[in-house]
Formats: sequence, structure tokens, C-alpha cells
Amino acid sequence: MLHSFPGNWPIVFYVWSSIGAVWTVIFGLTTFAFPTDYDDMSPKEKEILSTYLQETSKRERAPNTPWKEILRSMPVWAIIVAMIGHDWGLFALVADVPKFMKSVMHVNVKQNGFINAGVFACMWTIAILSGILVDFLQRKNVMKTVHSRKIGTTIASVGPSIGLLGSVYSGCNITWALILLVLGMGTMGFFYPSLKVNPIDLSVNYAATLGALGHGIGALSGIIVPYLIGYLTPNSYRDEWRLVFWISFGVMSLTNIFYMY
Repeated sequence: MLHSFPGNWPIVFYVWSSIGAVWTVIFGLTTFAFPTDYDDMSPKEKEILSTYLQETSKRERAPNTPWKEILRSMPVWAIIVAMIGHDWGLFALVADVPKFMKSVMHVNVKQNGFINAGVFACMWTIAILSGILVDFLQRKNVMKTVHSRKIGTTIASVGPSIGLLGSVYSGCNITWALILLVLGMGTMGFFYPSLKVNPIDLSVNYAATLGALGHGIGALSGIIVPYLIGYLTPNSYRDEWRLVFWISFGVMSLTNIFYMY
């Protein structure tokens, strides 16, 4: 949308740079190192936070991270493998779906921006609603935690890959392609109340370590996906993109199967 304003591409960078600069100033003015430095906080809030900080500082040093046990744990590897599949689909969405929409569906830059915004808005909405639903089902003892994690991760793996395949097989019907793409990729929001929080289920004390390990290795997909897609789509023909989306379907499905079992 910004690209269509006078100034073309430069205005895009100016706007986002300005937003970042304004946020930095606001963050610097409203963030404090200690509760006592914040004048607008009530005395009761300061007392609670100060007491908590004092108790935290008195705690014994946390034990060393049990790397050997972590690396031998199959549930940990299940999370890592599932993260690879998730990030594969996410990086395909961020980096290459706009290229597909432009070269195959002949969508311009402005329309491409709206489509991507729609995908992420759908993903955001589904993430919130699915989280509320999972909490409700668990409170009512309708669904166990392990089942909610597996079901959510499966939906978030199969949904996007089917959406990608459906869009590339929709022919020249751009309406169907957009519906399948937005709804399919939007189901990736189910990852947030499932795979994303799964490290906490395995270990509260080392959840940050497990999460960093999964996200770090999964992010390697960001190196592979753009290169692979560039190699497989030299002419941006529809048949070339079909192969790309079938590969994405295979990766996301196989990693999900590993996670499930």
C-alpha cells in the first residue's frame, strides 16, 4: 500500500524507520530498571515488586543446564523437528509466496501487500481464538494437554501446506487462490497454543533453553528455503511452483508425523 504513494519504494523505508525511531524514544522514556524509579506506580505495586526482587536475589544459583539429557530426549527432538517444518512453511510464506503471487497470479505490489496482511491478520486471529479454545477445553477436562499440542501442531502443519497446493492448482481463478492461501496459511496460528508453548510442558526450569534450541535449529530453514525455491523456479512457471509447494507439503507433513509419534 505504501508503495503506491508518491515516493515509491523510498517512502516504505522512511515510514518504517520513523516508526522504529518513535518506538525507541517511547520505550526509553517509559522503561525503568527498578520499580522505585517509576513515579506513576502505586506504593502497593512497588512493595510487591520490591519484595519479589529481594526473594529472587536470595535464591540459590540455578543448576547447570543438563545438555546431555536434553540432547538424548526424544520429546526435545520432536519439538526441534516440528520447528523445522513450521519455520519451513513460515519462511516460504514470508519470502516466496509474494513472488508466486506476482509471477504466476500476476498480482501487483499493492495487492500483494494486502494479501500478505490478510494472511497474517488471519493467523493472528486464529492464534488468539485457538488459545482461548484450548484453555477452555483443558479447564473442562475435555482434552489433555498432550492431545491439544498434537492436534494444534497437526492443523498448523497440514493446513498451510494444503492451502499452498490449493492455490497453485486453482488455475486462473485468483479468488479461489487467495481464499485457499489466506485460510490455509492462517491455520498456522494453531502453532501458538501448541508447539510454541510445548517446551514449557517438558521443563519449566529449562523452557527457555529448549525453546531457543528448537527455534534456533528451525530457523535454519530460512537459509535453505529461499535458495531452494530460487533454484527450482528459474522461470517462475506454474509447474515449477507446484514442485516447490509439493516439497513444502512433504517437509511439513513428515516433520509433523515425527512430532506425533
